[in-house]
Amino acid sequence: MDFNRSGHLRPTAAPVATAAAAPQKATSTQAPQKDNWKQSSLYRFSFIALLVSATILFVALIFYIVFGPPINREAGYVDTDKYQAVFVNVNGTNGGQVYFGKITSLTPQHIRLVNVFYIQNQSAGDAKDATSAYNLVKLGCELHGPTDEMIINRSEVFFWENLKNDGQVAQKAAEYYKQNQNGQKCSSTTNSTQQSTTSTQQPATTTTPPASTDATKKN
Repeated sequence: MDFNRSGHLRPTAAPVATAAAAPQKATSTQAPQKDNWKQSSLYRFSFIALLVSATILFVALIFYIVFGPPINREAGYVDTDKYQAVFVNVNGTNGGQVYFGKITSLTPQHIRLVNVFYIQNQSAGDAKDATSAYNLVKLGCELHGPTDEMIINRSEVFFWENLKNDGQVAQKAAEYYKQNQNGQKCSSTTNSTQQSTTSTQQPATTTTPPASTDATKKN
């Protein structure tokens, strides 16, 4: 203990220390407030980010439902191991024409068909006793010489379906490719050109006999 000359105790620095400790106590109460503010800001940022992500996901889902699934689901129904029959609205065919082949592309705009076949109706006999025979024809030897590919307008397709491997069309197609392993071989004339040739040769056969008769008379 420190005494002054009069014998009284000398004042100590305890009150100064107490006064100095007061600000430290105030700063210690401000630290939790800063931590709470940081946490609330982090929560707000996380909430906003989550809200934006949910909005983007919802818009993407609506877009997928409206524009994506219909054609994607339909294309998923195509059995690539089988032939398909595509029923098309074609003018001049009494409402439609069916083409057989393999669908390689299906979009809202078109259907791409390869290995194409179609049915040709062959009638024989008089009108009363006519019998119809249906022949499966490979596309490619027609008069206009098409390639083995068809791009069909999607809006003109009634419907399409997968064909069984043991069906007549699939079996006939397999038989055709087995017999033509080196590719399609077209004859010099097709059914269309044979019909036109027959019609153009008829006048020539009717005018030939008189000419030959006149020649024999002169001799």
